[in-house]
Amino acid sequence: MRPMKRVIIRLFVFVCVLCVVPQMRGEDKRLMSEVEYKKFLDKIEAALPEWEGAFKRIDPAQTNVSYAAGEQIVKNRDVGLMQVGYVRQWVAKERTKHTVSGELHLFGFLQGVYDQMESVVVMEIAAGVTASNLEKYAPELGGLGKQIGNDVTARVELLEKGSCP
Repeated sequence: MRPMKRVIIRLFVFVCVLCVVPQMRGEDKRLMSEVEYKKFLDKIEAALPEWEGAFKRIDPAQTNVSYAAGEQIVKNRDVGLMQVGYVRQWVAKERTKHTVSGELHLFGFLQGVYDQMESVVVMEIAAGVTASNLEKYAPELGGLGKQIGNDVTARVELLEKGSCP
């Protein structure tokens, strides 16, 4: 459950950072409408099989990487696959009922997928091998993370003011 602790700590830090953000004025452009949010969930859901497949194709045994580096790559791959599974679960939950806490979870798990992809790529660079092509997903995943991060930040700020839609 160590990766889960990491996500919980990140969510806690994220919420703490929100406490120092200045209060919003008027209508916030960061908020997604319900229609936009459903399209956002559709984008994530469409990308999940591709991300999952990219993680599953990672096989350090097909390279000349050291055992220690290969073992670390496999651990990061497995945690990444777990994070993809969590994203899938939270997308389903958010389709049922859109909540701020659900958005926070989804944001955290998307960040977890991004972090694991980054960890694999960094290990590959350090080992001088290419066992994946995960870096190609960074722009899309980063954009999705930014979009939900902006939305959930605005919603938490509204919650603090007592006026969250």
